[in-house]
Amino acid sequence: MLLPFFALCQVGIGTLTPNAQLDIQASNPAAPLPTDGILIPKVDEFPATNPTAAQDGMLLFATGDGSVSKGFYYWNHTSNNWITIVGGTNTIEKINDLADGRSDDDGTNNGSSIFLGVNSGTNDDGTNNFNLGIGYQSLRDIVDGDSNIALGNQALLENTSGVGNIGVGIAAMGRNSAGEYNIAIGNYSLLNSNGNNNIGIGDSAGVTNNGSNNIFIGFRAGHTAFGDNKLYIENSGAIDPLIYGEFDNNILRVNGRLQIGNPSIGGYVFPLVRGTMNQILKSDGSGNMSWVDETSIGTHEINDLNDGKSDGSSIFIGDSAGATDDGTDNQNIGIGFQSLSNVTSIENTAIGYHALSANTSGQANTAIGHQALASNQTGYGNIAIGKDALLSNTGAWSNIGIGIGALRNVVSGDLNIAIGSSSLLANISGTGNTAVGVNAGQNNTGNGNVFIGSNAGGSETGSNTLYIENASVDSNNALIYGEFDTNFLRVNGDFEVNNSAAASVKMLTGNANISSLKLFEAGDFGYEFEYNGSTDKLHLWSRTFAGNEGIRMTWLKNGNVGIGTTNPGYALDVMGDINTTGNIRQSGGAYSFPDYVFESYFDGTSTFNPNYKLQSLSEVEIFLKENKHLPGVQSREEVATKGWNVSENVRSNLEKIEELYLYSIEADVKIKQLSQENRELKKQLDAQQKDLKLIKDKLGLMN
Repeated sequence: MLLPFFALCQVGIGTLTPNAQLDIQASNPAAPLPTDGILIPKVDEFPATNPTAAQDGMLLFATGDGSVSKGFYYWNHTSNNWITIVGGTNTIEKINDLADGRSDDDGTNNGSSIFLGVNSGTNDDGTNNFNLGIGYQSLRDIVDGDSNIALGNQALLENTSGVGNIGVGIAAMGRNSAGEYNIAIGNYSLLNSNGNNNIGIGDSAGVTNNGSNNIFIGFRAGHTAFGDNKLYIENSGAIDPLIYGEFDNNILRVNGRLQIGNPSIGGYVFPLVRGTMNQILKSDGSGNMSWVDETSIGTHEINDLNDGKSDGSSIFIGDSAGATDDGTDNQNIGIGFQSLSNVTSIENTAIGYHALSANTSGQANTAIGHQALASNQTGYGNIAIGKDALLSNTGAWSNIGIGIGALRNVVSGDLNIAIGSSSLLANISGTGNTAVGVNAGQNNTGNGNVFIGSNAGGSETGSNTLYIENASVDSNNALIYGEFDTNFLRVNGDFEVNNSAAASVKMLTGNANISSLKLFEAGDFGYEFEYNGSTDKLHLWSRTFAGNEGIRMTWLKNGNVGIGTTNPGYALDVMGDINTTGNIRQSGGAYSFPDYVFESYFDGTSTFNPNYKLQSLSEVEIFLKENKHLPGVQSREEVATKGWNVSENVRSNLEKIEELYLYSIEADVKIKQLSQENRELKKQLDAQQKDLKLIKDKLGLMN
């Protein structure tokens, strides 16, 4: 028979004094046996039917032989799930194993994103987004936004795709969904901001603002501010914060009393309100600034200054400036330490340390720069602009030095112009020099020179020269060199005069031994004079831009001129025909013309050509038969070997013409004599004919 009964007791296994309802102890705690322990029910799979609330907390051990990972599990009826205790895939080994923790689950397990707190990072896509959310619902809605940090309850709550945001505090940037690179530190800071590049530091700082590029610092700073590019520094929600700014307009405003530095140790306190018209700021010596009327200030004139003086026409500002000025109408201006300190003259202007400091009676000088005209005493009409310009000048006049050290050492030279640092630096007493350019004529000590260009004439020490160059080279290498006293100008390079596209003149030296002068007109035609130093010949070319048409004339150093030939062997050597409508003359006196022919014939001798004698025709006939040309005329062989002498042939031809006239005259005389004799003979013949006829007539009668 079974007798049911109920009893409350404690059960001890391995102990006689159990300390709990079930107390199991090892056989030897210090050296336990391998069988000391409890075996929980072993299963390969979880039950097909989930346990009920009555089994909540029920424990079992998965063998790992089924689909369930090996380990201890307990039934959590609230979550309706078997929860691992140790071992298996559900072991709490990382943040993702926590009920209120999450990290990226893209397989890398590198923890690029970390979320701690219920519903923190709930919607994160699990990739490497590098987000950090700590706090209830921090970064709750984040999906693919990256590089965000949210610390606090609902910090960056609604942000889904924003980048680079930092929210620290309850609901810091809680409603920001896509803003980028914002910083919110403080509860509800930048709560509604969905803009970019904002900074909010302080509880509710910029809480309602939704713009970009704003900075709010302080409790409720910018609480009601809207728009972009604002600066609020305040500890309340006032619309006129202590410090307000607009970054886009470069505005900074202090809505309160402005202090610069600590007034107690040297700073200043500015007034709360602005002054009225013509008021000025005045310090009380303790750092307090106040608005006062300018009429209440003791100093109103330059003369009231410790380092200034003026008589109405002259003004001096600087320690000892104009120290000896007599206060009359001198019309001087001196600005700088000891500028015009010794002046007793008029119409000088000195600006700079020691400018015109030694000037006594020099007038109408202008000195601007450190020690400009510092040594000038009596010189007048000088202009010095630049440190040490005309520094040594004492009594010279009408010099202009512009540039550091320009005309630095001139003492007595007049009428010089030096523009450029160290220009005419070494000139002491030279007159009438002009130098334009850094170091132009820096070593020159002469007169009347012109140097144009950096370092132009740098090595020239003489006078009356012209250098246009940009380097310190001698007269043979300067681009343009000249001598004013000899009216000499040299271009050491190619020379071109080009007024327009219609005409130009060029002098070129493309070859070391050849120089040329080209003359071109509109179009592409022109002429070129070319001197060849290798052959000592001067050629005249006819050219076009498309090519050349050849050498037309050549001159030699011995004076020979060639036309159509480059090697003239005579004073004038022409290859081709000559056409003239004028005279061809030969110098050398009357002997050039054969008047001696008539003189010798009619006078018996000739003073011009005493050796001349008119030959008889028989003598000429004999000469012609032997030589086949007239006497005194070039033969064909002579023309072929020596050339045709134009002037000699003109003389010989005229000689033959004059001789022909003489022969004709002699023949005419003989013809006239023969005619007379013929007439006489005819008369005699006629008479004889008459006589003969009479005889015949008489004889006929007789028959």
